[in-house]
Amino acid sequence: MRQLEYAGQIAQALSLEHPSDSVEGVKDTVIRELTTLDPRMAIRRTEYFNHSFIPDLVASWPGNTRAGERYIYLKFNDEIDYLLDDMTLVKDSQPIIFGLSNTPRNEHGDRAGDLFRTSAESNTLVTDAAGVETLIGRGHSRFLDLATSTLTQGGRGLVDAPMAAQAIRNLNEGFDGARRTDSGLTRRATRTVEILFDPKHADRLNRLLQAVWIGSGGRLEDFPGRRDETAELSDEILQFLLDYEEIPDDEFWRRLGQRVTVGQLCRLAVPDGSRNLDRLMSINASFYWARACRIKRHESTLFAESGKAPHWAVDRGLLAYRAALYAAYLAESVEQADEVIPDHSGGIAVNELRLRAAGISLNALDFSAGGRTVKYASESEEDIADDEAISEIERSLHGHVLIKRAGITLDNGRRLSCDFTTNTVTGRTVSKPKIPELLYAAIALFRENTPSEKAVLNAIPGWEEGGQLSFDFGTASDS
Repeated sequence: MRQLEYAGQIAQALSLEHPSDSVEGVKDTVIRELTTLDPRMAIRRTEYFNHSFIPDLVASWPGNTRAGERYIYLKFNDEIDYLLDDMTLVKDSQPIIFGLSNTPRNEHGDRAGDLFRTSAESNTLVTDAAGVETLIGRGHSRFLDLATSTLTQGGRGLVDAPMAAQAIRNLNEGFDGARRTDSGLTRRATRTVEILFDPKHADRLNRLLQAVWIGSGGRLEDFPGRRDETAELSDEILQFLLDYEEIPDDEFWRRLGQRVTVGQLCRLAVPDGSRNLDRLMSINASFYWARACRIKRHESTLFAESGKAPHWAVDRGLLAYRAALYAAYLAESVEQADEVIPDHSGGIAVNELRLRAAGISLNALDFSAGGRTVKYASESEEDIADDEAISEIERSLHGHVLIKRAGITLDNGRRLSCDFTTNTVTGRTVSKPKIPELLYAAIALFRENTPSEKAVLNAIPGWEEGGQLSFDFGTASDS
């Protein structure tokens, strides 16, 4: 629907013979236009129309408790003096005043300036059908999507068609400018943000621009806007950047990744993954730690795509490394890993473990059969994989002999607990193993030794080829 159609439908509704039909027609059109601008917005009607201080519409944002409600007043804006008078009655609620015709700024000179200053000072957004339609026609840009939806919640000042066009240009060029550390373009965006948004919402957008500036190599002290000296990367900003169009800049993700943790990633919503999440993890996985990694087969064929390269997602509040048939779930605590119900098993057969652990020094094993357990280990941590005693233990135990758990010692001395009954690897005591270490141990030992699994192992970001694992004995209490 074009701007002339929105404005024309408002004019057509105002000309209807029955006042009730006229009011409903106007409200219908305004609701359609505003929710087209911000689809997350829900708008309910009141029984009033053009009242001095009772709103015509009330906007809310379901699922966003921080947003609260915002009153919308529909006003005849042919005379700016009347509009200013009405604004003084409602400005304390920081509402949206929606003019039922184009705001006549050119015909009123200084009074139009008064309208802009008064609305900005009172955190009141004054707009009309032409202004909103200009915002709707902004083109495809996630940053502009964010800015316009933020405008409905915390916008202020006069946003008619000319101002909307200027704001779109400044914000769009400013975001690209922050990516290039162009201080001139970035400054235009930060000034636009300060003018058109109340302090709370301006702060959020400025912190996003600052994060992009720093991620692109700019210095905090050179950022051309209000600076957040903590340089905090909030969940909201990180979520936006992961959802944004792919940013193929390794240094950008390296700089940003220094302020990210697995715990923060687990709070985000990236259920289907994103190219930017893959980039973040490919660069930074070797620096991130987790306490637990659980391998689980996919519950449906949704992700079972043969030949598909592993990718990252956030699923069930856990960071997930998804392969074609299963996912490796990572968490900062063992308790968090329990959000994923394990694929239970009795353990792993000795011969199968030998196949999977080829090239790995086995220092200790925990055997189980017929309700009995035997612990076999080398005091000097020598490789016991080929010991005759292993065959003797298998023969001495009645029933199907399985290995249930073991302790893993990495080359760097870090120790992990490996539970074959739940396909879970955890850091022992207070250790904080790096993500590649957990992934390699879990996938190598819990998955079959096949070419496809070898390919997954080789694709683990941050794992150094030739890295070694060795085994020593560990119990469930270690985890």
